[in-house]
Amino acid sequence: MQREQSFQPLAGHLVVFTGKLSTLGRKDARALVARLGGATSDEVNARITMLVIGGEGFAGGASTSNKIRRVEELNAQQGLSIQVLNEEQFCRTVGQPTPSELTRQYYATRDLLARYRALREDHLRYLVKYGIIKPVLRTNADTFFAFQGLAAIKQANEEMSAGTSFRSVLRALLASRQGQLTFDFRLDAAPAKIVALHPRPPKTLPLEAAPPPRDAARAEEYFLAASEADDGNEATLDQAAALYRKALECDPYLVAAFINLANIHYTHHEIVEAQALYERVMARFNVAVSLLASRGGGQTKTFLAGKESLNEWCRQAQRAHYDRLRRGGGTLAASAYFLDLFEGFRRINSHVSSIGYAFAPPVLRRRPRTVPGSGEGAPAPAGS
Repeated sequence: MQREQSFQPLAGHLVVFTGKLSTLGRKDARALVARLGGATSDEVNARITMLVIGGEGFAGGASTSNKIRRVEELNAQQGLSIQVLNEEQFCRTVGQPTPSELTRQYYATRDLLARYRALREDHLRYLVKYGIIKPVLRTNADTFFAFQGLAAIKQANEEMSAGTSFRSVLRALLASRQGQLTFDFRLDAAPAKIVALHPRPPKTLPLEAAPPPRDAARAEEYFLAASEADDGNEATLDQAAALYRKALECDPYLVAAFINLANIHYTHHEIVEAQALYERVMARFNVAVSLLASRGGGQTKTFLAGKESLNEWCRQAQRAHYDRLRRGGGTLAASAYFLDLFEGFRRINSHVSSIGYAFAPPVLRRRPRTVPGSGEGAPAPAGS
């Protein structure tokens, strides 16, 4: 309260609003002006000092309003200096989050519906009603959701796109959160069915899936040299990337080199290149699962050498992405990509654990460091 009394940016101003505001209702906007030392009016005359134009436009899709035209006439004919601010400028003046800041930090309903076309606004309302997702903010024009709710929205969209009814999707989402195993202790209940599971012959990999010749010693030399160059200095990142590529030429299954090379691309905002490398890592683990199921133990060790390092990278990437969202630097497309990536990690790790993963040589180690560009949400390197 003491801060608001000292922060009076609208002291002496008489403010008029025109058009629909994005962030505040008209009543709340008037109360905010009064709290910050100003006053409001519904009419434009020579006494007003500020006109605020709402970010949602005007009724009927008009491009301007009578209030704007009247202010322009007063400024031109009577030499007045009435300020004309859009909603972004007004929010910055009064210390409120701007519409663009909100859309960078959170996900607006209109943006979610534009991306996930199988969903409607009433579907999102039902997901909120049943507690599957929770809005973090409601403004005068939209409802915003955080990154945590995006996974359920994406899952609902994918299942409905495949022809599943919304009622079934809702039931499945509720079951996944509340648990779906129930026991029926009635005496007249139907007896449970016993299903016999028959072993399946192990799958064999095609010949092209066999790993190419490897030079592990030379790969380790290149990797360690790359690690020394990959020390946070922008001037040596290209050299580090070249050395990681040489390591991968010697050992195409050196997971740590894949991850660190992808991190360099990510630091340079080369999302497509980074995504391609991360997907190659996931492909290696898919092959490893098949090898393990086929009792290819020796080859599996090679493929799964970086599993623990990859798990740690996944955790660090999630934290970095949340930090980036809090700073307002995320996008809906980037978050959707990260959801796919994290789901891939979770799926592979679940498969490996379920079939008894019990061995993996440690990934190449090196001293920890801060990732260059970590302020932009870049993940930390493997083996850190």
